[in-house]
Amino acid sequence: MHARSISAVLALVLAVAGAAAALTIGVEVTPAPTKFRDDPAAHAIYDTVLQAMQQAEALSWKSAYTLAVDGQEQKACTYRI
Repeated sequence: MHARSISAVLALVLAVAGAAAALTIGVEVTPAPTKFRDDPAAHAIYDTVLQAMQQAEALSWKSAYTLAVDGQEQKACTYRI
């Protein structure tokens, strides 16, 4: 697997994991502050992720999780892109 493809897959996994975490039942999401200081290191990472996704020749991702309430399985899901 090419480094570009690995980077693109990693970026997608992180994005989906973040979105899934925000949708978890009982989690409160705090809005980002309207003003924040610039972080050059964060910009460099973001630019690298965007470049990897734009240059990727192939992209795939697979994930599975189980939702449980009080130790009882309620739902099992599999995502595949």
